[in-house]
Amino acid sequence: MGNEINATTFFKAIEKEIKEDNNINKEVREKDFDLKKYFENCSDTKIIIPILQKVNEYFIKNCEIHIGKDVIIPTETEIYFKNNFFYDGMCHTNSLQTNRFGMLYFHRYYSEKSEYKDYAVDNVICSSPEKTRGGIDVCISNGNYYLSILIRGINKPKCKGPNLVCREILGKENNYISRVGDLEKKFVIHESIENKNKEINFDKRVGGKRNFYKLNCKIKNY
Repeated sequence: MGNEINATTFFKAIEKEIKEDNNINKEVREKDFDLKKYFENCSDTKIIIPILQKVNEYFIKNCEIHIGKDVIIPTETEIYFKNNFFYDGMCHTNSLQTNRFGMLYFHRYYSEKSEYKDYAVDNVICSSPEKTRGGIDVCISNGNYYLSILIRGINKPKCKGPNLVCREILGKENNYISRVGDLEKKFVIHESIENKNKEINFDKRVGGKRNFYKLNCKIKNY
């Protein structure tokens, strides 16, 4: 059972990996990063995308999710980001995706204006067994920006896809919406060595009209 990972430790480890990763463009490697401040003000796609890929890679290789006594190992993840200067069109921009490092966010329904809003817990998409959409993110943001990682697959048999992951985490009761509010108040990111030395594949995120970048990360051959 790994220790909790705080935001400072998480981002400092990624800053170090960026500088040491020769697969990352030299311009990115040689920047003097303070990632918390960088995410609040960045706008250059050439630099943002490699950093988001590294954040996603670090998360899937070094982090596990603790829900009570359950330890959940991510096997496929996607990262989403928005600040005041950059928006790729697929981030929900829910307040639960901002300044809540290490906390969960369950996807809400769209509003009439097709924008995600901060609905009450009874508007969580996978709130009943007949729902086939919805998902769950782990918030990575530690400031005034949106940054979260969608969990698309975990180390449970046949548990691939955001909706199935959401159900597995919520439980199997017919009406488990009462758990959402409680779970979204808990810190869940802990250290892990389960995937540390495993190979990963980068790919484009699944679905969406603005699916330009390889921001999906998957443990190879899982």
